[in-house]
Amino acid sequence: MHMIDRAEIIKYVRSLIGTPFRHQGRLPGVALDCLGVLIVTGWHFGMKPRSFDHQGYGKQPDGSTMLEECDKHMQRISKEDIREGDVVVMRFDRDPQHVAVVANHPDGGLSIIHAYQPPGGGGKVVEHRLAPHIYDQIVAAYRLPGVA
Repeated sequence: MHMIDRAEIIKYVRSLIGTPFRHQGRLPGVALDCLGVLIVTGWHFGMKPRSFDHQGYGKQPDGSTMLEECDKHMQRISKEDIREGDVVVMRFDRDPQHVAVVANHPDGGLSIIHAYQPPGGGGKVVEHRLAPHIYDQIVAAYRLPGVA
């Protein structure tokens, strides 16, 4: 398998910033949700065929599906070992419910790029510094297939 450079992943994922949030969205520049960011990145780099998708999930987490699917398609790593180009699964309340791509923040340190829907709507793909309160919400971390 061709190894994919982490900088290329971040460059592509950053190109998605500003894409409006839509639950189960899969159209770069038009509509993405958090899983959509990950899926279209996989398509772009040939990690998964264009026919690959995971839909039919609700807006509320079920407690197990997200981690089970991530375990099937990516290599789990220690949260302490995350680097730019890795993927994190987060929880806001009780259950894992959100994925984000780890990036190298332009001002130093790490950040996450993700499709974020704030209360009240108006969500989009954004980049947030990986602050301690965000780091504490990470429940699992993964390496994408074929990433050096």
